[in-house]
Amino acid sequence: MNYAIGRGGFNLAATMNIWEGYVRVELYISGERASGYLALLNEQKDQIEQELGYQLDWGDQSDDARDKRISRYKRDINLENRLDWDSQHKWIATNLNAMHQVFANRIKNL
Repeated sequence: MNYAIGRGGFNLAATMNIWEGYVRVELYISGERASGYLALLNEQKDQIEQELGYQLDWGDQSDDARDKRISRYKRDINLENRLDWDSQHKWIATNLNAMHQVFANRIKNL
């Protein structure tokens, strides 16, 4: 699922991978300038991660991918376990909200 963050070419997203057992929240940066925007945000990496209180995966896809992402994963979970869905959804919501708070103004100022 994708969520607007206030500027074209950027969105927050929540994804899941049932085969690898993870959910992921991410800032997704698309377009020809994605690598440049990722580099600009990466200059603020320490401050961003300090504000969030945790580390992120920066550009965790292949180097030749046009689009880029900054992600956080919740791994080793069973996405088919309905008893754990509330916990998984709370984790997604909490982390998407935190990422919005930390990235929204930074993205507008790029």
